[in-house]
Amino acid sequence: MFVGRCGNERLHQLFSQLNRHFIRHDYAQVSREEAQKLVGKANDEHRKIVELFEEGSADELSDFIRDVHWNPSNAKFTTW
Repeated sequence: MFVGRCGNERLHQLFSQLNRHFIRHDYAQVSREEAQKLVGKANDEHRKIVELFEEGSADELSDFIRDVHWNPSNAKFTTW
């Protein structure tokens, strides 16, 4: 997790608390096929984020992260 690498322990603790409160499942609770599908979707989103970043499309990147990648419907699972 990038927050863990930032060196800001308070921020890391805040994110950990939020994860425990909002994200109640991990990939071990679904079938292998479903987990692969979910991880594949996340990987596709990460590729898009990198692509938009490299293109310098700041507004589109911001919208994508907010509306797609951080969409609450994606916040059902965590990997840690």
